[in-house]
Amino acid sequence: MKKSFLFKMTILSGFLVSFLVIAGCSSWGGGDAAPGVTTSALTKTVALSGLTGEIDVPFANSDPGTDHRSMMLYTAAEVKGAGTITSISFRYFTDQPTAVSCPNTTIKMSHTNLTGLNTTYANNINTGQGSQQTVFTTGTVNIPAGTAGNYYTIPLTTPFNYNGQENLVVDIAHDVCSGSVQTINHFGTGALVTLENVGATATTGYARTWRPDTKFNLSGGDNTITYTVTSASSYPFDETSGRKIQLLYTAAEISGTGIITGIAFPVSGPTTATSAIVTVKLGHTSLSALTTTFAANFNSGTPVTVANAQTFTIPAGVPNGDYVWFPLPDGAFNYDGIHNLVVEIEVSALTGHTDWLHNSSSGTDTGIYGNFGALTGNLRNNQCLIKFRFAGGPVDVITPETTEQTSPFNDTQANKLQHLYRAAELGTKGTITKVAFRLSNADSNNTAYNSFAVVLGHSALIPPELGWIFSTNMVDAQIAFSGTYTVPAGLKIGDWIEIPLSTPFAYDGKRDLVVQVSSLQGAAENRIKMSLDPTRYKSRRAMTAASNTTDTVSSVMDDLADLRLIMQ
Repeated sequence: MKKSFLFKMTILSGFLVSFLVIAGCSSWGGGDAAPGVTTSALTKTVALSGLTGEIDVPFANSDPGTDHRSMMLYTAAEVKGAGTITSISFRYFTDQPTAVSCPNTTIKMSHTNLTGLNTTYANNINTGQGSQQTVFTTGTVNIPAGTAGNYYTIPLTTPFNYNGQENLVVDIAHDVCSGSVQTINHFGTGALVTLENVGATATTGYARTWRPDTKFNLSGGDNTITYTVTSASSYPFDETSGRKIQLLYTAAEISGTGIITGIAFPVSGPTTATSAIVTVKLGHTSLSALTTTFAANFNSGTPVTVANAQTFTIPAGVPNGDYVWFPLPDGAFNYDGIHNLVVEIEVSALTGHTDWLHNSSSGTDTGIYGNFGALTGNLRNNQCLIKFRFAGGPVDVITPETTEQTSPFNDTQANKLQHLYRAAELGTKGTITKVAFRLSNADSNNTAYNSFAVVLGHSALIPPELGWIFSTNMVDAQIAFSGTYTVPAGLKIGDWIEIPLSTPFAYDGKRDLVVQVSSLQGAAENRIKMSLDPTRYKSRRAMTAASNTTDTVSSVMDDLADLRLIMQ
């Protein structure tokens, strides 16, 4: 069998790339726009391991006169982020003296549940987590001349909303390039993570255990900072002490700029219900290690109080390792991407107890703890896992997906239902312009549903459980959509049924959110993904059948539908 590429097995005994960050103090405040910072931007460098070597994939001209197709799989644990991918970058292995053009290039992305690729390209897409999407339409990719160790970037013509929970497949096909671009690849063992062959329309390929160094560049979304978990701590949600903490994160760890709209921590669960009054401050610092004085650690501009004495409730039943969002409704912090970042959390009126996962074996003076209202505290060498959410990406609530339902896209009867989403699941305030549910059918049924209405409102329910009257389950209720809604054709299982709102809803980020949908029956059904969990989702869905106008709930259930919110 003819080999399809030039495989230069040049294993590096030591390849050192220096990453220089020039940081300095500045006088602007944390809430003011730093020079050059106008929109959110994240860079997710995929965390690949293994020896490095040289391969001309994904832009190959190894066999003269041939076109080429390559497919790479990246796990969610390697990407460590979510959001709107706007470009993709690969890394030069050697100096690239001249520019290279690759005509008729198409790039596609898709979610998958696979952990290794099959040698048949088609078997690696449409696995139940959404359809493959074309993100770069057929056109020429121009790769500039460049220096070894640097990245070259390909802007996408259509952004891809990566959910950060499922694995990601990138499929690149192109006609004959004007030359080869040698990229840095990591050679591993085990799972087959790259598939490639000559022929842009090839249906099968050679499965490989190497992948190119890759960056995904996002216009907004979540950056997950992880460490090796060694223990758990209840600070600042401790019954007796440690109610005030500061945590230090470096600019290199955060790898983003712009407005931070939410932070989240993983629990050492399952959780019990916990409530508290919480204040959160974010601020820049030039320090690489914290001092014992809380105020002194914000030494580059004025910190911003992003949550000011807010009532915050941690739901019961959140499993070990899942994240709980701290909504930040009271201030906008514009992170400059240059300074390090200090997160301060102070807790009072605590009822309950929650443990958080962290690493206690490294991270010199990256934490400080003290009592509520303290001016000074004690240094800690632990590193707390965290997510930073930057403005611009979708907000997803993706459940374990253990079941499904037909309402509101029912084919036998009218219906009306409500779902209750916790603020700790959403994590972001903003103006909701679209809501979406996740398709559970193998393919969507292109069906119209008359008298379709979406009503959004905040919840003041204590406990946070839906009751038996629709109208009393929400406050500030607003009709966001009313009319006929048609489910588009061509959606695959795992795709989102997206409903544009004619009247956007201003979600305050601190209260729970109720999403109410009602409709007459359609000619065919479309099922949506959801989960049943009597602890985590207790009384989270209320519905009635045979009517789309009644105010009386006929049943309250312990389940919740997957939800996507598009916000401004």
